[in-house]
Amino acid sequence: MALEQGIAARLLHSQALETRGFLPLFEILSRLGVQCREPESNTVVEPIKYYQTNPLEDFYSLSVDSHQVEMGLSRTKGHMFLSASLDYLQDERNEDMIQALCRLLDALFPALAFAFAYIDLEGDPPPKLSADIEATRIRWLFWTNYFGKSYVDKFGKDFFLHAPGWRNEEMRNGIVKYVISPSPRIKMDATTKKAITAYFAQETKVKIYSRGQFGFK
Repeated sequence: MALEQGIAARLLHSQALETRGFLPLFEILSRLGVQCREPESNTVVEPIKYYQTNPLEDFYSLSVDSHQVEMGLSRTKGHMFLSASLDYLQDERNEDMIQALCRLLDALFPALAFAFAYIDLEGDPPPKLSADIEATRIRWLFWTNYFGKSYVDKFGKDFFLHAPGWRNEEMRNGIVKYVISPSPRIKMDATTKKAITAYFAQETKVKIYSRGQFGFK
């Protein structure tokens, strides 16, 4: 299997971050055992301490389960962006990196009340994605999708829990996690893709994201 460029996650519209700032995020990172990396020395620093020293930075380098993850923050709408390279020579290390990112989102998404989040191979986001989330629209599905309370209230929990794919999971705080295939690095078969788009067509027309559509091959 060819190595992919990277794995990325976007977490959009957190009520907690918009109203309380980013300190709660770094408190959660500390509890999870995540460390921040100094950009010049690459030494690790406890997240709260690093944030208090560098409160105005928009980009941070993290150590997550021994993997390096880059984190970007938007101070206006409570958005987060996480990315990591999948360039390990041992393929199991690449898969471990993907699962480490999943575990991080499993903790961050419900704790900070994001409206929507996703994980997929790294690529530019679809156009108008943020506006779609603000309007509680579903136009794109990704490898892993986190639907927050506003989505569950609009479409119903059962709608997401019965969607075809690989895994549907009810999480705390009225959230549903929906994974469409076993791995983002394996191409989805046409039958599953057709079943997913047909199911969501009951409520809305959707496309399944591919980074090749947005400047990555």
